[in-house]
Amino acid sequence: MPAPSPTSNTARERSVWLPFLAITALAFLVRFVFLLEARSVPLFHTPLVDAKSYWDWSERIVAGDWMGDQVFYQAPLYPYFLAVVKLVVGSDLWSVRLVQIALGSLACGVLFLAGKELLSRRGGVVAGVVLALYAPAIFFDALIQKANLGLVWMVLLLWALARARNAPTLESVDPSVPPLGHDSPHSSSLARGPLISRSLARLALVGALL
Repeated sequence: MPAPSPTSNTARERSVWLPFLAITALAFLVRFVFLLEARSVPLFHTPLVDAKSYWDWSERIVAGDWMGDQVFYQAPLYPYFLAVVKLVVGSDLWSVRLVQIALGSLACGVLFLAGKELLSRRGGVVAGVVLALYAPAIFFDALIQKANLGLVWMVLLLWALARARNAPTLESVDPSVPPLGHDSPHSSSLARGPLISRSLARLALVGALL
């Protein structure tokens, strides 16, 4: 089989990264406009309730109290994420929100990559654009809440599942390796593996849009 030419490889990469960048840019533009509009809301400038709890917790982490002296009563990842962001860009709410909308925008691009693997290039574009314009996602990306980080994690997990499902098997890499027969004790679990992965990936794809 002839090796693919550099021109075809470049065209293939362009067909992937151009939509990824376009969807990410669209998502960031929409979220940035939302941030500009939301500045006129007085509550926008003051973290309240859970947001204040996360914000104050991250301030203590920045001050050096990385472990605390009590049992975690909330999921700890988001406050540590906030603390790292503050160490990099400062403790300004606007700067932190810019980082969050950037991550939320990248999540839309990653969802395109996952959709392309699971469905098709067109399906990935539709999924990425829907998430980019999805009003609740835009709203939560600007809040001091863990929903932003959860969405990013979910689409990354979805992309990983999609790539794992499409990864070559040992038999496809080395045809000399005989497949396991039906009498193998592991054959049934191996047969169910792709089905389970496919089902989990589809559920995660739906969950990323909710």
